[in-house]
Amino acid sequence: MVPGSARPLEVFRVDRESGAKNRLEAAATLTPLIGRKDQIDALLSAWQDARQGARRIVLLSGDAGIGKSRLVLTLKDALREQACLVHELRCFPEHSQSPFHPLAALLGPTLGFSPNDIPEARFARLAAYVETHYSKADRDAVPLLARVLSLPTLAPYRDSAASPQLQRERTLAILLERLHAMAAQQPILLVVEDLQWADPSTLELLTLFIAQQRTAPMLAVLTSRPDFQPPWQESLVSTLPLKALAEEETAMLIAAVAPEIAPATVRRIVERADGIPLFAEELAREVAVNDQAIPSTLQDLLAARLDTLGAAKIIAQSAASIGREFSVDLLRRIVHCDETALAQQLRRLQDAGIVRSEATGILHTMSAKPSRAQRRRHETVEQEFHKGHLSLREIQQAASVSLAAYQILQEVLVGLRKKRTAEGLSLDDVALASGIDKAYLSRLENGKVANPTFETLYRYAVAITPIRSLR
Repeated sequence: MVPGSARPLEVFRVDRESGAKNRLEAAATLTPLIGRKDQIDALLSAWQDARQGARRIVLLSGDAGIGKSRLVLTLKDALREQACLVHELRCFPEHSQSPFHPLAALLGPTLGFSPNDIPEARFARLAAYVETHYSKADRDAVPLLARVLSLPTLAPYRDSAASPQLQRERTLAILLERLHAMAAQQPILLVVEDLQWADPSTLELLTLFIAQQRTAPMLAVLTSRPDFQPPWQESLVSTLPLKALAEEETAMLIAAVAPEIAPATVRRIVERADGIPLFAEELAREVAVNDQAIPSTLQDLLAARLDTLGAAKIIAQSAASIGREFSVDLLRRIVHCDETALAQQLRRLQDAGIVRSEATGILHTMSAKPSRAQRRRHETVEQEFHKGHLSLREIQQAASVSLAAYQILQEVLVGLRKKRTAEGLSLDDVALASGIDKAYLSRLENGKVANPTFETLYRYAVAITPIRSLR
């Protein structure tokens, strides 16, 4: 027993990695898959087409916790007894600037890397694999793949002498050819999760893969949140949107998790979960264990979402101080910023689903005739905004500071771009010198990166600074 605790606490010791790739694979038991029969039937149908040699690509789109990963797991379980290869790539927000990071994470186990391998040993494994599985004509495959894996190039191999752009194109071609070579041996299920966090190089690879339209026994299942904007031709991909569960489906899910919960409490959880399966499960488990008030999980999610929006968070708080509906003119007078800067932040809030636009201005997520679910969601927004937040004067001051910082950042980026041009450097040159992805650099220079780190700006600045200036 721990002093002050009402019940004994279990103590665990970490021995080793379990091999589970996500929380679903690590779970001892899973709740029934409810309300997703049409989607799983569509995935199984696409797989049958793929087995017959017709390449299929499906995008599962839905909010966090809606059940995208659960559908993928259900599909994998259905294929467990079939002769096929399953390759899974996962994107993470902390690696959204790391070129080909999902590919590097996949290649490691394929090549037999172990956590204690030194770089030289990993390079030797890579070279042996390439010699066995790649054409002899791919003389640059080893050094190019070594760069993807952040490994040094060792003798007798040499780094490619081609331009950075040609090296990039060759790397993409090598990766695509290997994928199709594997599909020629047996059907492949390729899973790429959380595309909203994919790095630009991985997105470029997927775009080329989709555009090729080659015949192969392969099903590619992609997942993303609704705010993801695909860079490829959308007609080439079948999109399966995952909607919120109906109230009766949510109630069935809660009963499967904790059948002992009273009907009145079930109704309250249904209202709070807003049709999101993960929320419904977690809320039901919490109530079943603690038998206390239902936690404010949706408010916590909203707070986390707002924290990622930088200066836009202050704009949202200022808007909430006006009310459920507000005009852009009134908001501009409160936050004391120019029209262009405010419009940029409002677009970010719209993309995040916090506000929506009407002909008369901007409205907080509410339509003219809001549904019950929309009303509950907006009430959650208002509670989070007003729960212990700043006064109107404090919001005005914070907004001015945040937007001033944003405008300074834009001025810095303009200055860096001018300096690069004056030095006669291309984005390829900067990418090679800084180690930053070229596509990311382009987005950075065009003001499309909301919160670049100081390290990124420093690496950019060093890359465009002549050596004579550093002495």
